[in-house]
Amino acid sequence: SIQWICITRNSARRASMVVSSARGMDALQTASPVVNAKAYVPSTFLSLNCFAALLPVWMCEVKLHMTELQKLEAGLEYSFWDKEVNTRKQHAMVETARLNAIDPQDEDAIATQLKKLFGSCGEDPWTGPGFNCDCGLNIHVGDRFLANYNVTILDIAPVHIGNDCMIGPGTCIITVNHPLSPKGRRNHLGIAKPITIGNDVWIGANCTILPGVTIGDNVVVAASAVVTKNVPSNCVVGGVPAKVIKEIENDV
Repeated sequence: SIQWICITRNSARRASMVVSSARGMDALQTASPVVNAKAYVPSTFLSLNCFAALLPVWMCEVKLHMTELQKLEAGLEYSFWDKEVNTRKQHAMVETARLNAIDPQDEDAIATQLKKLFGSCGEDPWTGPGFNCDCGLNIHVGDRFLANYNVTILDIAPVHIGNDCMIGPGTCIITVNHPLSPKGRRNHLGIAKPITIGNDVWIGANCTILPGVTIGDNVVVAASAVVTKNVPSNCVVGGVPAKVIKEIENDV
């Protein structure tokens, strides 16, 4: 029998891999992934090492036929200068301007606008003046979400925040990174990784949460901390980079 690997691009979103089997093929054939390219590989060669060697070639071909937005959503490098990508940011700027123009005492109107801006939103959300984000629809918050003055969430990738979370003033939650190489930065490249924050988390003033971080339940992040790595539940973290300072009891 022959193992074959078919790399396809789905309707309009991202590339996917399908591994199937076929019989009677004895040669390697390749074609464009846009038209359901098929690469037939004899099973004797379909080892992990062979697959690892061929995968970058296939992925390069797939990337050639992806839009910048599809690359972004697939977790690949993308150009933030792209018109389709930038349209999401422009939409978020318009909606956050409307949010920040609401009377701070009108909590019902703030909650209504947040539920329009965010991808999903629990009960009783509130943000103080100066809230900003990069997309809005990639933000998912639980019940009683509270963000104080001048909080920024760069939600190029999804940001999931649990119930009863408080975010202090001036804090930045950032899902996007850029190359260390000046050539990559001149090409306006970015790459995004999601952030997950559990329940009962208090993030102090002027903190920075970096791409790809997961924070557990019942965590206190001390003021001005820079969180670069995952944080376990039931602890206080602080410093640059943030480290566990002590464990705390979860009394709920």
